[in-house]
Amino acid sequence: MKKIHQICLSMVLTFIFATLTQAAMYKWVDKDGNTHYTQQPPSDTTYERINVHTQSPSGSSSSSQSNGPTYSTPSSSSNGGDASAVIKQQEAKGEEMRQKNCAAAKQQLETYTAFRRIRKKDGSVVYLDDNERAKRIEDAKSAIKEFCQ
Repeated sequence: MKKIHQICLSMVLTFIFATLTQAAMYKWVDKDGNTHYTQQPPSDTTYERINVHTQSPSGSSSSSQSNGPTYSTPSSSSNGGDASAVIKQQEAKGEEMRQKNCAAAKQQLETYTAFRRIRKKDGSVVYLDDNERAKRIEDAKSAIKEFCQ
């Protein structure tokens, strides 16, 4: 999960930096909940236009302006938000999800280590033999390695 998050983040950042000369980018979410950034608006779904404003060369700009491009979306431009704020928000959501997964993995390890009988969500009780229990303990430990750093 962490690798997928890192790959997606690096792809988004690469895409953003590669399209700095473009006047606009489009952000949209597919049916699976994945966020995409493209140069062309999608025809089959709703999207958000992200305006990219590049600043003039440093010789003709005022000293109060920062170097490099600035990003704004229609919904966040009045709040002073930019693309980095969107990325930070996505990173925060990812970190929150990682923490939830970490807590769940620790709880599973504790449950499988302490008990041989497990209650399912439907209320039925299942007895785990030694092999199944060892497999579930190992799965929980690998999940802890992945999500709890």
